[in-house]
Amino acid sequence: MANNYVGDRLSFDGELCTVRFLGPIPQWGSQVIAIGVEWDDPTRGKNNGSLNGVQYFHCRVNGSGSFLKSTRKPDPGMGFYEAVQERYLYSDEIECEPIMVGRSKKVETLGIDKLSRYHAHISSLEMISLSRNRIFRQGEMGSVRLDSLKRLDLSFNLFSSLHDIMKIIKPLTGLSSLILNGNRFNDNCDSSENALYPIPHITELSLASTLLSPSQIELFLSSVFTSVKTLNLSGNLLESIPSGLLSDQGIAPFLQKLDLSWNYISDLTGENESITSRSRLIELDLSHNRITEVRADPLESCEVLDLRSNLISDWASVDAVGRIKDLRSLRINNNPIINPTKSELGIGADNKKEAQEREGNVEEEDNRLFVIARCPTIEKLNGSFIIDRERTDAELYFMSKVASNKYDLGIRSSNNWKRLVAKHGEPTVSVTPAKENIKNRLLSLEVIYKSRKEKLMVLGTSSVQKLRLAVAKKFGLSPFDIILSQSDQILDSDIDSIPRALISDEPIIVQNIVEA
Repeated sequence: MANNYVGDRLSFDGELCTVRFLGPIPQWGSQVIAIGVEWDDPTRGKNNGSLNGVQYFHCRVNGSGSFLKSTRKPDPGMGFYEAVQERYLYSDEIECEPIMVGRSKKVETLGIDKLSRYHAHISSLEMISLSRNRIFRQGEMGSVRLDSLKRLDLSFNLFSSLHDIMKIIKPLTGLSSLILNGNRFNDNCDSSENALYPIPHITELSLASTLLSPSQIELFLSSVFTSVKTLNLSGNLLESIPSGLLSDQGIAPFLQKLDLSWNYISDLTGENESITSRSRLIELDLSHNRITEVRADPLESCEVLDLRSNLISDWASVDAVGRIKDLRSLRINNNPIINPTKSELGIGADNKKEAQEREGNVEEEDNRLFVIARCPTIEKLNGSFIIDRERTDAELYFMSKVASNKYDLGIRSSNNWKRLVAKHGEPTVSVTPAKENIKNRLLSLEVIYKSRKEKLMVLGTSSVQKLRLAVAKKFGLSPFDIILSQSDQILDSDIDSIPRALISDEPIIVQNIVEA
């Protein structure tokens, strides 16, 4: 890596960067070559690739650029097989045997038998992790064989070319899982100098934080990783779902699990041509994006859907989610529709109730019930299982609210509403205020810590994890240091709802494991 080129990956004191510019800059004179770099860690940057109003290069991440003198030496890179031997063969734990060379010179050698045993050990490895080893090429294979390798982690190395990755993984025919997180690949990785070819044995691929463009993603999946079933594309600054990714006839026809979390995706309305329908998708993670609404049933079928921490603010989007076939698990917390703030409700000093009725929002405690009623197939919501009693209560409560004309009557024409009426009959207007309904769903629990007894009021829809937090707060303990039990049975399933977890009306006993 003596000669640097634009697009190369470098490491300085363990910090990774990409070369974006090579050439002189007035500040250092014509005799000094400046290296303009974009740091993987944006906090190391000093600019956006510009100095004194002159733009020398552009950064994908704002403020992540800086200039270095070419005389500054980067950390040395290494080959893949060199890293394997350094990590798994030449260890301090290996005892070397001294031998005499000539009459006076003594050297240490590993010994043929011992070397053979360690090569056999490497050959038997099923998983290898070489994250942050400054690897940039294949290197010499030598006598190293990785015949049993199934999972390989090459995260945060110095790869800039997809061809170098292909050279490494092509002979590893048993390899099925490949992690390339944090590498940054050149835009010209599809050059005709080295043709791309399919590597069908890779079925799990992680490309998180690689900042790949949609066109690069399409190239990777359509030309090389053609058999991928599990794909991680989180943290890539994507503003939309790459074209064809959610289509059975698209660029990843065998895809079953897709992670698109921590991007900038806003469109899940079906108007984007990249959103069609995929019948085989099992899991889709779209958490921590900028999705404001869901429309047009973009997914024909999905079993696990994560929409946490988006900007969904209307119940019509929840209805659209509820129409996804075979949906079993849904995470939708930390959205305005589920956890509304005062500003999102338009709440001033004295108009909270009016704003809630106008916008169709409800008290935060009721939102779980509304989601359950609108999504008939889900068995788990926000990590907590739904028991039959909770589902029935949710559906009846939701129907009473619709009957009171506080919500869009257009919902009465939906298939879900017809299902609810067929199950429970036509609803009547509830005369019980919403607050009273919530009160009726509260559980009164007796909790004992040492000789101290306390009464706790918790929602029956809460999870054991929330109960643990409430107990810890009540007694001034750390939630990580306590064990809850009832009738000698430990309540250890944090995701279960409280009614599902409790086995009797006996008090809940609190034990502090730090004091035990």
